[in-house]
Parts: sequence; C-alpha cells; structure tokens
Amino acid sequence: MEFNVSQLLKAPTGTTRDYTLDEDISSIDGELAIRAPLRGPAHMLRTAEGILVTGQLRTWAALECRRC
Repeated sequence: MEFNVSQLLKAPTGTTRDYTLDEDISSIDGELAIRAPLRGPAHMLRTAEGILVTGQLRTWAALECRRC
C-alpha cells in the first residue's frame, strides 16, 4: 500500500490526515497464511521533520511454531 503524502509535506506543521485501511496483504509473504485484510485507522501528522504516522491496525494470520 502506498500513500501520496506530497500535499501533506507542503502543508504547515500540525496538519493532519486520517485514513481507514482495509487492505488485502495476502501477497506480502508467501510463508504467512494471512486470513483477513489489514484493517484499522491510520493518522498522519505533519511535523517539522516529516510525517508521523500512528494507527491501530489488525489482521489475522496462521503461523506454524518454528521452535517445536
């Protein structure tokens, strides 16, 4: 997933953008069995040094224990 942040980088410090993600990430890693899309809110804040991104994202993946 990609976000065009060019306008946010031109904006004054303190400017924000909010996004709601609902992304299919099943092709990220062939070893992971991703069972659900990546979902949740993401918040972007223009700072003096760039962009700070925070969020609470969820997905579900089936993994095999490699220690057993």
